[in-house]
Parts: sequence; structure tokens; C-alpha cells
Amino acid sequence: MNSALFHMKKTLVILILFLSMSEFSQDERAAEMHYSQEARAVFQGTRKLDMEDLFVRMRPYPKSFKLIESARNTKFFSLAFATAGALPLGYVLITRIAFNEFSWPVLATGIGLVGASIPLHFRYKKQLQRSVVSFNRKVKTTTFLESKTTLSLCVSGTGIGLQLNF
Repeated sequence: MNSALFHMKKTLVILILFLSMSEFSQDERAAEMHYSQEARAVFQGTRKLDMEDLFVRMRPYPKSFKLIESARNTKFFSLAFATAGALPLGYVLITRIAFNEFSWPVLATGIGLVGASIPLHFRYKKQLQRSVVSFNRKVKTTTFLESKTTLSLCVSGTGIGLQLNF
């Protein structure tokens, strides 16, 4: 009877120690995002995030969410200008090849629209990077505030106990 009680206490102490270590040792890097210039995408750990994932993760953080919304709108207009500029450029190319005609005003319109999309694309990248930095800053401060509560196993000369600090 005494031996079974000792083994049960020992198992309970090991279980509490394991749970306290796994519960309160959070890896802050797992929650952080980073923008990769090579991949031109945002990653969280090794997972590539699309715009919908970014919206879901940034919704609780108003500043980051506002920045990602702004980045999405800028990306939309950048793609709209690039597409609208590609149509006249394609028209000029086809009429030049097929009919040996050339229209300078249509060409200038296409070049102007494509040219207007380039600064918008750079602005989109900058807003995306700013939203990721803002998100990471908020995650670090939130994680720091939440991790002030600790549970630890204390061993003294007279016995063993649990200590909860908050």
C-alpha cells in the first residue's frame, strides 16, 4: 500500500513537472512572421501565408489589421493598372504585326498605366512589411505579458511543493 502511494506521488510529480514545462515554455519565434524577399511572401515558421491567412491572424491587432487591409487595396489597384496597361500594349503589338499599323497614343496610354502600377506595387510591399513588423511587435508584447504567470516545482530541505507566480 505504501509503495503504491509512493509510485503514485512520484508519477504525479513527474506529470506536473512535464505539464508545467510544456505549458509555460512558449516559443515566441513560432508565432512571429517574416517577409521573404526571395519568395516574395510572408512566412510564419515554415508555412507560407496567403492574404486570407494574414487577415485571420492580424484581425485581433487593429494597427496590423489596418496596415494589411491597406496593403490589400494597394495590391488590387496595382494589378488593375498593370492589367489595364497590358491591354493597350497588346493591342499595339497585334496591330503592328497583323496590319503594319502603329498607334502612338494607345502605346503611350499602355506604358503610362503600367508605369503607374510600379510605384503602387512597391507601396504594397512596404505596407505588407510594416504590417508584419507591427504584428510581430504586438505578439512579443502580448506573449511577454501573458507569460508572467509561472508554475514551478520547488524543492526545499523539508519537502516538495508547487509555486504559482503571477
